[in-house]
Amino acid sequence: QFRLVENRLGLRPSQRVEHSGCPYYQHLPDIAEQQEVTESEAETSLLGLVSAWLERLLSECCGEWNFASYMCKAIEQAAEHDRAAIAKYPAVRAAADGGFAARNDAGAALAELEKKRQAHLRLFDPEAHQELLDKGIRQLSFRATMACVFVQSFSSDLSLQTAHRLVNNLIAIDEDIARWRHRHASLVLRMIGSKNGTGGSSGHGYLKHVMDRSRIFVDLCHSSHYLLPQHSMPPLPAQVKLRLQRRQEPWKAQEDALMADGLRSRARSCS
Repeated sequence: QFRLVENRLGLRPSQRVEHSGCPYYQHLPDIAEQQEVTESEAETSLLGLVSAWLERLLSECCGEWNFASYMCKAIEQAAEHDRAAIAKYPAVRAAADGGFAARNDAGAALAELEKKRQAHLRLFDPEAHQELLDKGIRQLSFRATMACVFVQSFSSDLSLQTAHRLVNNLIAIDEDIARWRHRHASLVLRMIGSKNGTGGSSGHGYLKHVMDRSRIFVDLCHSSHYLLPQHSMPPLPAQVKLRLQRRQEPWKAQEDALMADGLRSRARSCS
């Protein structure tokens, strides 16, 4: 049953850790159960539904407006502000960044700032994101990721609060499963040490490896890395503000609540 939960939440076959040289489903005792689990891999998972919902949300809120370009502009403006601060107060800036109060190296601080600026801009590059998808490092599409960043950047807006709560609830589900895996691995280590597990695995080592590879909604957590401080965010365009205002209408709020309830129900049925 837990394998079905994992598959329906969105755990990919490539995230599975084999033991005893067999795929995970072959360790199930019943042939019918093995078939049910393998068939569940082809079903649309909760993660797939969330990804599609986020893409639609971005289209509803932004239309043709390019949110990624907006963020790149904000990053450039923030970097320009920091350059001016380094030029004016090099010793203070160096101490804050490097922890060396006596350091007075504006050149090194500027180089570090440039490194961070380029890394931040790369997060909003669709081609760079596709490379991460191809390598299996990311699961959400570029548009779904941008939607998540948009929701978290403007979570105080009334029209986005339901979406923000849903994202946080999905992260909480992932964290709860991770905590359960950690407690399981800790119990195994305490009870049998480094012996092989009763199911034929390597025991604690296998469980620890599974724990490291089995996060499902981790992309939602990674979106926090894309954020900027609120004071660094330029004003939203008028057409985007208008779209957000329209989303506050009662019928739209009810539609969002129904969507959130549906996804939460899917999550509960998986768990």
